[in-house]
Formats: sequence, structure tokens, C-alpha cells
Amino acid sequence: MEQKKQSLAVDMDNVIVRPQEIEPGQSGNAYEGVSLLPGARDVLAKLNRKYDLYIVTNFNWENHQEYIGDHLKNKYEFLTKELPFITPSQIIFTRHKNNVNFDIRIDDNPEHLGNGKIKLLFDSPANQDVHPEDLLRNRIIRVNNWREIDKTLV
Repeated sequence: MEQKKQSLAVDMDNVIVRPQEIEPGQSGNAYEGVSLLPGARDVLAKLNRKYDLYIVTNFNWENHQEYIGDHLKNKYEFLTKELPFITPSQIIFTRHKNNVNFDIRIDDNPEHLGNGKIKLLFDSPANQDVHPEDLLRNRIIRVNNWREIDKTLV
């Protein structure tokens, strides 16, 4: 009997790609002309073979719902173009990431790592104020790049 794979949730923005800055309520494609972060494609392909991998990403601009459809479409098209081994059923768009349980989580926001057994905080400018003691207390491992994720999970 084949052993069930562990589930893995990977955030998109500031983990797989650093999108262009577009203020909520402004039109435009935040993913046009940007590239995956170095190593992301190769490591995600390995992780996809080893784990039940899902891209779990936020899509909602609370006060500018008229742009949500375009933003969702842009994210989806970027993911399917840049990561062709990821199927549509492996992409989850949600505003509440902690409502879905995963064994392993990779995110740049420590609040979205809540219920993971293994929690990797992807280093980004937005999480520099997270104190190392808080990481330790919450069993969160800070990773600086995809090479470190590869060493940790593959």
C-alpha cells in the first residue's frame, strides 16, 4: 500500500514571485514582465513529486472588489505559464489561508503558517520585524531562498 504524501501549501506573492507594486484599486497586471524567484521552478518541480503540493494565494482587495476578477486571472495565467507541472486543481485562491489544513506551509507572512506541522517563513522585506524568539516559540524556520527550501524539504 502506497503511503499518503504530506500536503504542502506554498504562497505565491513574495515567495514564488515578487509581483510589481500595484496599489489596490489600480488596474494593471502585477505579474507582467516579472520572473520567478531564483530556483523556484526547479525546487517546486521536485516538491511536486514528493508532496501533495498546492499554491495557496490571496486574491482579495477588500475595498476594490471591481478588480478582483482581473487580479485572479493574472495570477492564474502567470502560474500556469511559469509552472506548467502545476494543475488547476493545485491552485487555491482564498482570503483565509489558515482555514485550510496542510502538513507543511511556506509563506512570507507568519500569520499564514498557523496550523502547519512544518512552517517555513520565506524571508521578505515585510517580515523583517519578526523576532527570532517568536520564530522559535512558534516552531517557524526562516528560509532566505529556494536553495534553503530545497535543503530543508527535498
